[in-house]
Amino acid sequence: MFAANTISYAQSQPVLYFCERYDSRKGEVGVSDRFTTGSLTVMVKSDYALNLTDIAI
Repeated sequence: MFAANTISYAQSQPVLYFCERYDSRKGEVGVSDRFTTGSLTVMVKSDYALNLTDIAI
């Protein structure tokens, strides 16, 4: 009998989150983890480079 001992943390992968806008001085404005109607900016938090050339949301 074999058992896999893997631990998965919620933040071990890149995370998408939303904000109303991004300001060069203030950073993210109106951060949320829930989508609401209206204009929004999608941000990605990652501890490593994603090396992407294209993305679609």
